Amino acid sequence: MESLPDKTFLGTSYAFSRKFNTRNLEHYWYPLWAQTLSDLVAKAPKLIVAPQFPIWFVDNHASQESLDEGDDPEDIVETTQKKQDDLGTIEVESGAVNSSFLSKSTVPEKDAKEVVVDFAIIHLTPQKDGEEWKIAEASVELLVEVKRSVSRGVEGDNLEAKVLEQLTKAQNDLKKQAAHLFLSDTNKQSIRTISAAGPYWSGTIIKRADVQFTMQDLSADYEPGEGLSDMLLYWTIPVCIGSPESDACLDIIFNEFKE
Repeated sequence: MESLPDKTFLGTSYAFSRKFNTRNLEHYWYPLWAQTLSDLVAKAPKLIVAPQFPIWFVDNHASQESLDEGDDPEDIVETTQKKQDDLGTIEVESGAVNSSFLSKSTVPEKDAKEVVVDFAIIHLTPQKDGEEWKIAEASVELLVEVKRSVSRGVEGDNLEAKVLEQLTKAQNDLKKQAAHLFLSDTNKQSIRTISAAGPYWSGTIIKRADVQFTMQDLSADYEPGEGLSDMLLYWTIPVCIGSPESDACLDIIFNEFKE
């Protein structure tokens, strides 16, 4: 019996297919990226892939103003923020996962500012509690934003230009997502990111200091000073999933996870 091609080839062919992805939609690239990221962390027992991952924070100023004005009880929802009890154990509540230790508080839903990332890789720290295992800490290690691929007929220099155009859209989204992450977790100083346009991708590490202006623009609580600006980010040369260059870059990212 003839062996099947690997899943990278299958996922790429499926997304490029004129039969299935007739409209060249972004969502047909999700299976390829879900498989790629799952393969990346397959040998890392504490790393998991989280699709459509929400990152949110609450402006205390905005929340207080809303409470002063009086919120409708239907607008109040349970969310989570970090806290550690006197015994050093962490109680994890249900709801959207923040990027650090978790406990329960109540905030007005309309004051929570949220973005949804296409994929995140989360590092989970388990803790034994009697006969049960609980999650003591959940930390976001990688953000991945996927855009649709360029049109199938584009070739040569025009292909490179169109790929960079799509990657730039993903990179702009990742700046905003990273800012949300830093505002939700005051201890987080940097985050690895991947911008993708179909099978093509590029990466960088975004530091807290790189997105000061975006953070200030998002949150009334964030007031580090006047005249802030975001730093220019330097992204790696785009590579294509399944290529030796892509495999080498993914190996580097995985090795950074282990450090």
